[in-house]
Amino acid sequence: MANEVSFQSDLYQGTASYYDRFRLSYPDTMLADLGRRTSPSGRGRLLDLACGTGQLTFPLRDRFADVWAVDAESDMTQVIRAKAAATMDAAHVRAVTAKAEELDMEAGSIELIVIGNAPHRV
Repeated sequence: MANEVSFQSDLYQGTASYYDRFRLSYPDTMLADLGRRTSPSGRGRLLDLACGTGQLTFPLRDRFADVWAVDAESDMTQVIRAKAAATMDAAHVRAVTAKAEELDMEAGSIELIVIGNAPHRV
């Protein structure tokens, strides 16, 4: 397709630590509002697409039994793995390096899908 946008898989290689350090957090009021509006069951799966270093993954993790943090950049998912290993109550966070269209998930297996400030990916 002539109009299809394609990003190199290593487009942001080497930037993950800076991204994690300097990227602004999402406001607590926004996260609380998202929780009220979606009412997660506590038993479902969260899918965080274009997750970066987990700015939505980690604040939302306690509302889900299973969390998939998906990013096309391996540097980003390496940070997710390290943060999950160092964070209490994050053993259920799974970092996946893949494009969203490459995910193999059972239909109906996701309770909530989020994508943060990633207009460059959609």
